[in-house]
This record gives sequence, structure tokens and C-alpha cells, in this order.
Amino acid sequence: QLSLPVLASTTYLLSALLIWSTGTGPDAKFGLTVPAGCTWQVAPFGIPTSVTATAGSIETAVFTASGIPLGGVAAGTKTAALVTGTVVVGGTAGTVTISWAQNTSNASNTVLYTGSSLQLTRV
Repeated sequence: QLSLPVLASTTYLLSALLIWSTGTGPDAKFGLTVPAGCTWQVAPFGIPTSVTATAGSIETAVFTASGIPLGGVAAGTKTAALVTGTVVVGGTAGTVTISWAQNTSNASNTVLYTGSSLQLTRV
């Protein structure tokens, strides 16, 4: 659902608002699916997996591969991250898509909510 087309040989600034809920056991992980030859780096600005409250530490590490782990407080309790970074598209145009899943497989629900967004700005 969070997908945008990109042109070949183009650089984009990425901004995404991710709103989710999940338990403290499964947490969540996010990433990008990109065209072949594309590179990216983003910082998530959300709670790390070690945090069990909506206030506290913020994850600011820069990631260059899918599987960005972020925390969950409780099923049904919304948590958000503001993801920023760059996407550098190589010679192949295509689509940039936000991917998401549980960080650790668990029977509880992990939900990405309506209102989450993805914006790419060509630079």
C-alpha cells in the first residue's frame, strides 16, 4: 500500500510516517523494497525494541537494509516513527515500497495503520 514510482538515475529524499501497534514480544521491523541497483539509507526516529513505553529512548541509527527493528508497547497501543533518508536509484526505474512485519514471530497482532504515509521528493 505504501508504494511510489521512481525514475532511473535519480536521487530522492524519503519521508515516511509509520503508525503501528504490536506487543513488546514481537515488536516490528520495517524496510524498503527497491528496484535493482538502488541504494538507500534511512534513520527511523522511533522507539527501539528494548523500550516498553511510548516515551523514552529514540532509535536514530542509519540503516541501509531492510529489517529495521522498532519497538511495540502493547497490542492496540499506537506507536509512530518518522523515517527520513535518501534513495538513490540506479539504471532501473521501478517502485519504492515500505515493507513491514513482526520483528520476532508471535501470535499477537502487528498492525500498520491507515494514516501511515510515504513521500519521495526528487532532488
